Amino acid sequence: MTSNSGLLLPDLAIKGFRGIEDLTIPRLGRVTLLAGKNGIGKTTVLEAVRIYARRGQPFVISNVLDAREEYSFESNKGSNVVYDTDWNALFHGREFSAGIHAKIGPSSNSNQLVIQVVDLDEEELSDHSSGMIPEETIKAIKVAYSGSDILRWALSDEDRKLRRLIQELPTPIHCRSLGPGLPTSFELAKLWDTIALEPNEEKAVQSLNIIEGINVDRVTMIGENGFRQRRSVGRGSKVGRRPVVKLKDHEHRVPLKSLGDGATRVFAMALSLANSRGGFLLVDEIENGIHYSIQRDFWRMILQTAHENDVQVIATTHSSDCITGFAQAAQEYQDVEGILVRLTRRYGPLRAVDFSENDLLIANELGTEVR
Repeated sequence: MTSNSGLLLPDLAIKGFRGIEDLTIPRLGRVTLLAGKNGIGKTTVLEAVRIYARRGQPFVISNVLDAREEYSFESNKGSNVVYDTDWNALFHGREFSAGIHAKIGPSSNSNQLVIQVVDLDEEELSDHSSGMIPEETIKAIKVAYSGSDILRWALSDEDRKLRRLIQELPTPIHCRSLGPGLPTSFELAKLWDTIALEPNEEKAVQSLNIIEGINVDRVTMIGENGFRQRRSVGRGSKVGRRPVVKLKDHEHRVPLKSLGDGATRVFAMALSLANSRGGFLLVDEIENGIHYSIQRDFWRMILQTAHENDVQVIATTHSSDCITGFAQAAQEYQDVEGILVRLTRRYGPLRAVDFSENDLLIANELGTEVR
């Protein structure tokens, strides 16, 4: 079995983060597939890894919470509703008092990220309020990495502005997210630009040919820079850059999206892998748009490219066909460790059960349910 010691995260511990009170995943692979029931916490694991990779940067945390529509509401003087990030939702049980914290990182405490609620001391209060000490205690969020404070920001009820008091962030890890929906053509074009005329360009083009009935010769981007694609395009409207493909034995080029969601999804996955070199690629509901008949080839592409580009992939699924395809492909690539992790509460607290390639193959042969 391939060692996972060279991975960015060989294992993962999460405590006090959103819906996860305490979870340890003792083993992650080059490619890890998370399974489990709806609401069990699969997407929360991806969110935790994203925040860990970016070393607790405030805009990343707020983006994670905003994507879940975790807002607090206040009406301003003009009777308009002001949407503000609900920082309570960052912590398990939505508690927000001094000392409450979340921990994310490897199971050893050496490189864990700790996000904690603290009360500002008098010196910090003076800096925050321009010398005027407020009557009420102002809460702050402190971020520590590897045992050292790296960032602290105050949450002022007065002006609702985020104010950074310390900013000495360690180098973050490159981390890209994909799914559960399809990326826009504008996003695909941006990903394409970074690999155009590079070795990964040909691999991305060839990835489309795993779909039966599609024989792609070339891909290019057309349209104007600076315009995002519109939902409806009338005569004379400007349309942003978008991917088009040239099919073999076909006279005209066609839009990539005319080939269906599966083609767009496969192409987006190939581009994302190429753009995640040396970092993480986090994929939510990876089976979306992928027919069961190409799952094995789809996972072959992922395992091989993740290995070549030194990408650690963590993905979620609800699909048994996806798991079967993953198991079959992982068995073929013995030098690339693929692990299925099932999250379950069957015996009480949330826990992780991991399956190696061989475990998955045996479970598949016996018809054992591992989702």
